Amino acid sequence: MTIDAATSENVVGEDWSTILDICDMVDVAGTTGARECVLAIAKRLPHRNPNVVLRALSLTEALVKNTGRDVQREIASRPFTEVLVKVLQAPDTNGRVKQKIVSLIAHCTDAYASDPLLGYMRDVRDRL
Repeated sequence: MTIDAATSENVVGEDWSTILDICDMVDVAGTTGARECVLAIAKRLPHRNPNVVLRALSLTEALVKNTGRDVQREIASRPFTEVLVKVLQAPDTNGRVKQKIVSLIAHCTDAYASDPLLGYMRDVRDRL
């Protein structure tokens, strides 16, 4: 996958062509592909460069909007959500990153409202 390429610190801005290619690849890769993709994104979230983290969050948002249930389950999972919370609550996290995480959690909560299996994200939003 090209998660590292889409979130690289050498990339200026968001590469939407790569992001949409990732969405397409992950959507057809099934459960294993979804898990690997979300795990790769989770590894990028604690990065020291806020631009890398912002790109990883943009990729996550694109996956929420453009992929199916397998990916959504991985994004709404406890392990991935807890990574978001950990980054959000870290004292040295950039302000724009914090805003983007709160926005992503709110978006996921709305997107997953009709599926009780994806409710952990809602529980976290209510906790924050």
